[in-house]
Amino acid sequence: MQARLAPRNIQEDLKELDDTERSIERLGQRIHAQERRIAELKRDGIESNSAEQIRARLCDSLSDLVKHRALILHDMTYPG
Repeated sequence: MQARLAPRNIQEDLKELDDTERSIERLGQRIHAQERRIAELKRDGIESNSAEQIRARLCDSLSDLVKHRALILHDMTYPG
């Protein structure tokens, strides 16, 4: 997520948008897997604080990716 120094073409924006969408999807899957792991730990009576911290960091990363996607879309909608 860097400031754009020069105008890019629509193909570059679409590729970045596609890459970001795939990253969001993969991270969403990781979050769901982590939530299942937390549920397993709790069911087995095992402390889950570290797993919950990992989930929180994953959620923060997801939030950053969603913001990045919004910036890409904004740049595509309102170029220059």
